[in-house]
Parts: sequence; C-alpha cells; structure tokens
Amino acid sequence: ESKVVFVSDSIVFVVSPNGSQQQIPVTGLRFMARPSLSLNGNRIVVQASIFPDAPPRDLNIYVIDLQTRQYQRIGTSPDNEESPECFPLSNKIAYPSFSPQTGIDLHIYDLAAQSEVLLIPGAGGLHLAISPDESKILEPGRMRIYSAMTGAQLSDLDSTVTTALNNAGYNVDTRYPSRVPP
Repeated sequence: ESKVVFVSDSIVFVVSPNGSQQQIPVTGLRFMARPSLSLNGNRIVVQASIFPDAPPRDLNIYVIDLQTRQYQRIGTSPDNEESPECFPLSNKIAYPSFSPQTGIDLHIYDLAAQSEVLLIPGAGGLHLAISPDESKILEPGRMRIYSAMTGAQLSDLDSTVTTALNNAGYNVDTRYPSRVPP
C-alpha cells in the first residue's frame, strides 16, 4: 500500500491513499525533519535531536518503527548528520554528516547488518538521490555520481551541465564561496 509520511517536531503523520491520516507521537525526539520511508513502509528514517532547545543542536539520524514508536540512532558521527534517504530496494540508508575537520561526508548504513557499510569522505551533500537499482548516488550540489557499492566517483556532471547550459545560451557564472573554480 502506498503512503505518504511527513513530520512536525515530534509527531509523524502517515497519510494513506484514501486520505485517512494517522498521527504517531515519538516521545524523546524533537525537531524531526526530512523523513524517508523504508522499503517495507513500516519504518521511517529522520534527522532529529534528543535535545529540546531551539534552534536544534546535535542533529542525528534515527530510524523509527511506526508500529512500536521506538527509535534507534544509527549515525555514529560526533558532528551533525542530516537528510537521510532510504534505498528503494534494500534496507540501507544514505546520509551526510558535516564536520569542520573533514567537510561533508557521505555515509551508507545497512539496517540488516546494523552497521555503517561505507563512508565516502567529502562526497556528501544536503540532498542525495539514490538510483532505482541502488547502484549509484547523486550528490546534486556538486553534480557528482558515486558508486553505492565502492564509493568511487563515477561521474562529475558539473562541467557537462555547465557546457550544455552555456551552449543553450545561458551564462553560468555562479560560484559558491567555498568552491574552487575548475
């Protein structure tokens, strides 16, 4: 059955195709955001904090069982972890962590093994997209594609997209302050 999930602070909302809505309070988690529904639809993964102070601090990745309302922290980084994405065919989760020392790292966590199975230093981004066959991860901020199995960079689409836009008559000259031009 298809369903849509969204979160508001410490409540998970599940909406069924017929429009019925279920509210699931999750005691202990605050500032939940960016939910992603698991393969079986019985769990979601969110970024959240266990601290009640606002603005939220120490954001981490949690898996919530929608039946029991129990949650488990899966991230192990001492830095903020954000924007989790469930893999479409398996029980894996991809998420970035932000560290002043290492930058934005990409983590892949296997729920079945209950461990991180891959860390790709410097490959994370605020949003991630996982290919339908789970072989690739797109980090759209830098337009890079990584192997979900090995972490190897498979493609850098930035120059290709920039060239295509310039050829179409657009003048692409926007640079992010921390980005070194190619």
